[in-house]
Amino acid sequence: MDNSQFDLKFIKETNTKHFFDAENDRYKKKKLLYNSFAKPNSFEFDSQTIYPYILADTYNRYYKMNGYNVLYMTGLNNLSFSSYQFSKNHNIDYLESGKKYREAIDNLNIGYDSHYFFNLSDKKIVSLMDDFFKRHYKKDIFYDNIDVYSTSIKDRYYNHFEIKEENNRFYSKYTNEELFKTKAKVFYLDIKKYEDKIREEINNLDLDLKYKNEILSLLGDYQNIVVPFNISKDLKLDIELSHPEYMAGISFIALNPKYMDVLPFVSEEEYNLVYKFMQNGYEDGKFSGLFCKNPLNYNDICIMISYNFEEAIHVGIPEISDIDKEFCNKFGLEYLLITSNNHLIHSDFLDGLTPIDARKTIIDAFSNEGACEVINHFRQDKIIISSTDETGAPIPFEITKDGFDYSVLESQYYPLLYNRFGKVIYGKTPSYPVELVNLTFNNLYQTSILRMFLQNKDNYYSFQDFLNYEEDFIYESELANEILFPLIFNIIDSNEIRKIKYHIMLEEYPDYQLINENNNLNIHFVSDVLTRCSRDALRFYILQHPNDTNFEESILKINKIDKFLEDVYTKYYEGFSDVNMELDNTIYDLVNDLTNDINNLRIDLYVSKLEYVFNNKIRNKKWTEDEALIYLKLLSIVCPFITEFLFENVFNQHNYIIFEEWPKY
Repeated sequence: MDNSQFDLKFIKETNTKHFFDAENDRYKKKKLLYNSFAKPNSFEFDSQTIYPYILADTYNRYYKMNGYNVLYMTGLNNLSFSSYQFSKNHNIDYLESGKKYREAIDNLNIGYDSHYFFNLSDKKIVSLMDDFFKRHYKKDIFYDNIDVYSTSIKDRYYNHFEIKEENNRFYSKYTNEELFKTKAKVFYLDIKKYEDKIREEINNLDLDLKYKNEILSLLGDYQNIVVPFNISKDLKLDIELSHPEYMAGISFIALNPKYMDVLPFVSEEEYNLVYKFMQNGYEDGKFSGLFCKNPLNYNDICIMISYNFEEAIHVGIPEISDIDKEFCNKFGLEYLLITSNNHLIHSDFLDGLTPIDARKTIIDAFSNEGACEVINHFRQDKIIISSTDETGAPIPFEITKDGFDYSVLESQYYPLLYNRFGKVIYGKTPSYPVELVNLTFNNLYQTSILRMFLQNKDNYYSFQDFLNYEEDFIYESELANEILFPLIFNIIDSNEIRKIKYHIMLEEYPDYQLINENNNLNIHFVSDVLTRCSRDALRFYILQHPNDTNFEESILKINKIDKFLEDVYTKYYEGFSDVNMELDNTIYDLVNDLTNDINNLRIDLYVSKLEYVFNNKIRNKKWTEDEALIYLKLLSIVCPFITEFLFENVFNQHNYIIFEEWPKY
């Protein structure tokens, strides 16, 4: 069976006739498909990188055969490329890598809409990134020297969601490499003022509660409680506690006149001294003359007036803060020891608990009694959108003469990309000092802008008709890139947040050690496989084994699938019977079974059952022409080449099977 010439003819026809472009037909049911961006496993596609493209293409074909008008939008961002360093080491032209990816997708006949394919080298996208950045610079995007986590050689910076903590040590979620806190000049997105809106829109997502909670956890979602501290019958302080588990250890509360009116919380006896202190401010603090009651153990807590703390109300807990301990010592304030061997003591009903368990216990207890208000916050309010790891298009900015201010360059200096020698290519070379800061390791800024770009391209039909029927295929590990940060960027840009149905693909983080060991073997994986096996076999294998990383073993599996397809090909040329009661139920059951699998996103089961039923129930029996056609339709969405060939040559059809109706029983 050598249909290679037919395959090339079929690919050319689908491209020139635009089979997969959406139609300008307002009467047809609509479906808008996205897919997860390619992974950075290697320079060319392997199983994981090509899987989301083939998966989305499978659904594209399935929906078209079910009468939908499908718009499948896809493309490439810098995650599609290998690391910059890998390209440089292998003398690969960074600018050419997008073309190679495009060729690989076309070679497998991935049916995206030709008007909606994009990659980062598209000047319109770079211009949109430039425009968004400049509009929000110094409003929501800032440049500063802040705490980051980095590798030992300080070439990567990680946001909260990219790290994991174990025994007070920090590690990369991607590589398990230990990370260290350091300072770095970066651009970051400040999301503090958008927190409530972000939380609201996450709750509105069309996702299981499990994934909503996971998305919130990416931002370090946590709870504080607001507790009333009574001073007198008519006077109290409502204080938000960030460490309620250490409540028994509060020794003082410092009120800052810079941020609040403190005089209502000063006694008549101390009023003049405090007022004089507020005029001069040369001392560390003054006693207000008042105390409040600790809601946990009812001990008296001293109320101080001080400018020392950068907040309106500072809760002093010497047990967990050396600064608070120093303040207590300076003013002769007593304080309790409340921990021993990482368990609480002198803390009423919290005694014997670890701080983690005590936090949950006290929040639950106080909220159940109506003694507090629970407040949710994000630990991560600064999202880093740039670093110096040489991946992605650099963000250029001009340094002013004093060296303290920065301004983003004008659009004439874009696009900014690296050539094969690692030199930055400018649209126009600036004649004054310029610094370059690259996008982050996970390209969250880039990905978000690309999503916006997709939704704002010029349309050749009414794009609005598709927006209520959006489906997105994403990896479980890509919740930040594919859902959370596009959501945040749209909120900041005041864009409408649309309802999207998400299909979550399960996947572990890539094994980078294995990737590095096999990089040379894997660098041309798809093209190498296609010299030995059919395109259909490669597609079939990847849908069944999306996470395979053993590349030599992959060839054996693909050869086995090619043998199965060879047997299918032979079976169709054996001829058909007029009646075959024996296979009727088998085919009908298969239709219902596979339709359920595809609707439940179990394409791995779908392809396995196609192979199993053929080998165990069909191979040695005669089938009718109708049964053979039904099986061919079921096979067509995962193996388009052999099915189109058989449809044309065995069934004498000059149309295409993709325009046939999906079998229904």
